[in-house]
Amino acid sequence: MTERSADLRMNRIQGGLKMTREPSTVEEPIGKSWGCSWRATATDRRNGRTANVWVFVWMAVFMTANSVVQLGHEDSFPLATLGLVATALFAIPAVRSYGRFVRQADELTRVIQLQAMAAGFAAGVVASFLEPFVGALFGQLPQPAAMLDVLHFMNPLVPMILVYSATVTILQRRYSR
Repeated sequence: MTERSADLRMNRIQGGLKMTREPSTVEEPIGKSWGCSWRATATDRRNGRTANVWVFVWMAVFMTANSVVQLGHEDSFPLATLGLVATALFAIPAVRSYGRFVRQADELTRVIQLQAMAAGFAAGVVASFLEPFVGALFGQLPQPAAMLDVLHFMNPLVPMILVYSATVTILQRRYSR
């Protein structure tokens, strides 16, 4: 139990969870909490920042490796192998730091993160089932070649990330009242 989880109580109200809070000396606005709940300790803020930095580094390595492979020569096997290894190596600290953030967070932050991951996963599943139909629909319409290139890079990961982020924001605002 963390230092502020003692003053958080979970009440079951009409089949849903409602988080109530007691007055505390530690107040942190939502906008500055880096994915933490309405109150964040220094440890939560540090863990949230660390997780975000590693995820952004991982994203930059992936995008760089992907661009290098796509702009590569006929024989891009060494570049693809290097990109695969680099992306996998940077995924390890990103996933570990996010796991540490969630494990050391309070119950409210865990609930928010779990619900956001579930919503993001569901959006990714739905998008993966719809992707062939959207591709076929846009492939039949007359349009510039640049639009087809944009659609080529759209994959289920995009709605997954957007829905996860929106859900975290919505739930933080809902539980902060």
